[in-house]
Amino acid sequence: MCLQTYMQRLRQLTSASARYALRVETFLREAFTLCWMMSIQDPPVVFDHLLQHGETFNTELYRSYTKAGPLVDFPVWPTMFLHEGGPVLYKGVAQGCNK
Repeated sequence: MCLQTYMQRLRQLTSASARYALRVETFLREAFTLCWMMSIQDPPVVFDHLLQHGETFNTELYRSYTKAGPLVDFPVWPTMFLHEGGPVLYKGVAQGCNK
């Protein structure tokens, strides 16, 4: 979906989140550009799978948000890899927990 199509759809919505998104059009433009650039690389930049509550906290791929622990409470941002199976470009962030 291109930015223009996305912005048109936002303008048709009445939710508060749509109104807020319309206030940050410059940010949206930059985010779309960044995502496009990541996806057209050969091979494309990829994000890690979405962590689930209770998964083992992998400190090689994630750093703690506000609490550390051996398990994941919730993900904040996924790890970014140079390509599928490739090296870590940027560690993800997750909240740790003990149970």
